[in-house]
Amino acid sequence: MRTTYGDTMDRLPAGELPGDTAQQLANHWSYIDRQEQALYEWRQRKPQPEYGDPVARQWWSDLNAMEKRLGLPPDYSHDRLRTSGGRAARSGSSALCIDLGRQTCEHLQLPDGLNRLSRCRACDGLFLTTRLFGGRQQCSAACDAVAVDQITERKRQQRRQRSTELASRTGRCRVCGELFQVKRKTART
Repeated sequence: MRTTYGDTMDRLPAGELPGDTAQQLANHWSYIDRQEQALYEWRQRKPQPEYGDPVARQWWSDLNAMEKRLGLPPDYSHDRLRTSGGRAARSGSSALCIDLGRQTCEHLQLPDGLNRLSRCRACDGLFLTTRLFGGRQQCSAACDAVAVDQITERKRQQRRQRSTELASRTGRCRVCGELFQVKRKTART
């Protein structure tokens, strides 16, 4: 499939790919996820030494050997599937994206330019995107709207909670020392 996607098509849901390409991408995602979980567990057992520590060189050598043993692709970028923040996906990870190498793209006959595999934050479906538009976190305009609604609701709840916290604040007067109900942020007396 030799199609060039420009500004009009910056993401393509995996389900729209021909044949069993979508299943192969899902298998690739699962494989990388399992390998990165093993690497994450190894890094938990052997934390990275401080910069300048004499054992740091050996640690990096061990890390590279572990990645090679796990069979991670040469273009693998550390911690792309796992981050400390964000919505938790399966196995406690926050799935982001995988940069697909040239060999993988050619083997799966992916459209030109679509070389990043991502998981949608709204529907959990896999989709392809370009590195240029790598910040995409949803697979379609409908999922974009769902994500905006989720963010809006979360911010609304945070404002409600903060409003009740602010309404019940008390402060001590700087002049007489009496406790009083604080009505505004700058109230001092």
